[in-house]
Amino acid sequence: MVLVGLGLTKPTLFVFAPLLLLVPTQLISRFRRPAVVRVGALIVVLGCTGVWYLIVRHAVGAPFPLYGLNAHVQSTFIEHHPIGYLKVLARTFFEGTGENRWIPGFFLSIGYFRKDSVYAPVGLVVVGSVTLFYAYQLQAGAKRLVDHGTRLLALMPVALVLVGILIVETTLYTYGTPVGLPYTQAEGRYFIPFALLLLVTVGILREPRIRPRSTRWIVLGVALMLVWLVLKIFVHDYTL
Repeated sequence: MVLVGLGLTKPTLFVFAPLLLLVPTQLISRFRRPAVVRVGALIVVLGCTGVWYLIVRHAVGAPFPLYGLNAHVQSTFIEHHPIGYLKVLARTFFEGTGENRWIPGFFLSIGYFRKDSVYAPVGLVVVGSVTLFYAYQLQAGAKRLVDHGTRLLALMPVALVLVGILIVETTLYTYGTPVGLPYTQAEGRYFIPFALLLLVTVGILREPRIRPRSTRWIVLGVALMLVWLVLKIFVHDYTL
C-alpha cells in the first residue's frame, strides 16, 4: 500500500517497488508460495504506477514557450546524444550553477528557510533525526552471518539509489529544464527519498537489536512527523 501510494504521488518513485523482493520469507510464510506473493505485489505496484503515469504524462508533456520548456526536444536530445546528456548530468552534479542548486536544496528543504518560505521547522528535523537515528541504532547491531547470495541481494538498494537518481534527473531534464540549459533543474529535495534507502542494505547485513518498547518510540516519532506535515500542508501551504 505504501509503495502504491508513492507511485501515485510521483510515478518516478516506482523504483522503490523492487524492495518487495527483499521481504523475508518468514513474514509471508503463511502463503504457500512466498516468491509468487513477492512478484505479484511487485506487478501490482508497477501496474498502478504505470497506469497513473499514462494518465498524467500528457498534462505535462505540452511545450511551455514562456519558460523555454519542450519535452519533445529534450527527449530527442537524450535519444540522439546520450554522451552529451551524460555530460549535462556531470555538470549538474559537479560544476557551477547546477551544483549550487542541488546541494543547498537538499538541506534547505528539510529544516531551514527558503526564498518562497516553504520550509520544515527545525523541530520537525530534530524529531525526524532522533527517530531515524534510534531506528538505525536498533538495526545496526551485531554483524549477521549471510551467504554470498544474500550479500549480493543487499546491493539492490544501492543499485536502486543510482537508478532512481538517474530517473529523477532525466524527468527533470525532460519536463522541467529550459531547452539549451547546460545542466538540469535539479533540486536537492528530489533526492531526499533516496537518502535513507541505503539503510536497507545495512538492515540486511546486520542483526537488529531487540529492546523493550522500541517499536513504540519509533511509531511515536513517525506519527509526530506525519501530524506536523499534514498540519503544515493545510494550515501553511493552503492557508486554511
